[in-house]
Amino acid sequence: MKRFLSIIKFIVNHPIGKRNKWGCIKKFLSWQLSQAIFNYPAIHPFVGNTKLLVAKGMKGATGNIYVGLHECEDMAFLIHYLRPDDHFFDVGANIGSYTILASGVAGCRSVTFEPIPSTFQTLSSNIFLNGLQQKVTALNY
Repeated sequence: MKRFLSIIKFIVNHPIGKRNKWGCIKKFLSWQLSQAIFNYPAIHPFVGNTKLLVAKGMKGATGNIYVGLHECEDMAFLIHYLRPDDHFFDVGANIGSYTILASGVAGCRSVTFEPIPSTFQTLSSNIFLNGLQQKVTALNY
């Protein structure tokens, strides 16, 4: 119950969540219900035409499901600052949320590093899912 309340607090205090509390809470409840019933990774719309492969327990990724941009200020800055001729380096990329924003939304080239093999696999899936193989160099280091 404490975790549940913590997530609700995150949503209602988030810059995007404040503007759409009930919509974001509905996304949270829908995700929790679907994972309680099916418990398998799912493809979710992200920003623009991008998508993310998300599984239960992926805190940052599920935050993107609930409010759109889990780390709103940093992610919004990235989207608005980067240009197609820029290069972005994502060190400790996790599943690639920032890489997808940099290359899939802003259109720049990315080099992304993720040391954990299982997480790197999800990162690679997200790059492929968004058709970014020509824009992203992914390294499992």
